[in-house]
Amino acid sequence: MPVQLAVMFGWLWFSSADIQSDEVVVFYPTFAAWDRDQSHWKVQVHGSIFEPELNSRKRAALIHTLRGAMRINKSSAEADLLKRRLQLFLVDNERGKTVSIRLGERRQQLDPSAANGHLYASFQLSADEANQLLGGRPAGPGWGAFRAVTSTEDKRQFSGRIQFVPEDGLSVISDIDDTIKETRVTERSEMLANTFTRKFRAVEGMAGLYKKAADQGVVFHYVSGSPWQLYEPLSEFFADTGFPSGSFHLKHFRIKDSTLFDLFASQEAIKITAISTILDAFPRRRFILVGDSSEQDPEIYGRIARQYPKRIAGIFIRQVSDESVAADRLATAFRDIDAKRWQVFAKADEIKPAFTQLLP
Repeated sequence: MPVQLAVMFGWLWFSSADIQSDEVVVFYPTFAAWDRDQSHWKVQVHGSIFEPELNSRKRAALIHTLRGAMRINKSSAEADLLKRRLQLFLVDNERGKTVSIRLGERRQQLDPSAANGHLYASFQLSADEANQLLGGRPAGPGWGAFRAVTSTEDKRQFSGRIQFVPEDGLSVISDIDDTIKETRVTERSEMLANTFTRKFRAVEGMAGLYKKAADQGVVFHYVSGSPWQLYEPLSEFFADTGFPSGSFHLKHFRIKDSTLFDLFASQEAIKITAISTILDAFPRRRFILVGDSSEQDPEIYGRIARQYPKRIAGIFIRQVSDESVAADRLATAFRDIDAKRWQVFAKADEIKPAFTQLLP
């Protein structure tokens, strides 16, 4: 139990809430937005703190059950990957933990961790502080690094990154599963295999399309129904395939409240909230929305485009199945939206001309 002692009439503050040796902190990529009225950067930090339960009976039982259901040999490479990917779904989330981070010369305390172990903080940075994080370069666009403050005995480093996004410009808000990564969300057996027992595979051509946009100064935000527990393998996938870095906005998921078959379900409210938050943070920027037809992306993006009619430069929907997306579904999803502003595609090359035309 952390014990805190405040010294009255002074600024000295002691805390035993250091990150313990059996605890791990993961920080997720976030963004900072310039506030021209107040002349400072509005920064968001998001992470989680947990204790891995590597030898728990619950974890072993779930792995055994899934391995049997998926007919995976216990000594196979697939079984090893299943074990590693399920690990973060069965951790002991740490509640009420106070973690501080170091950004350049500044120490910033985060809010106490929530019941699910997630850590948040919203604060301000001056232009000089932001420039320092960026190595002396004027902030935006660019990434600044920070790290968790640990005890002097703890030599581990838990680091995170913040993307400083300029007021003006073009951003891409992209889904992940079945948009840039082959998941097959609507096919249960394939979804489980692609998520837990196979190396993540990129949708052909999408990394090159995104990389060209990033090279021209386009900023990326990845808004997905994937759970936060998959962030680490997703970040490895991004590094391996060359997709541009961007902020991550994933879904809270507890295995005790649901089943793995529902891993990507109930995305509408989550995505609309995340996308609206991003658009509201950057009122002078324009956005491209990229998603797929397997879940609710057409309906979600149509709603966003009607809510922000002058902000959405284009919408691109990947057709996942061999069958074409129903015309009546598209007509309903994109009602009152100019047909020139949205496009359905099966392969990345099909949208390359229209997508490229929107770039700076």
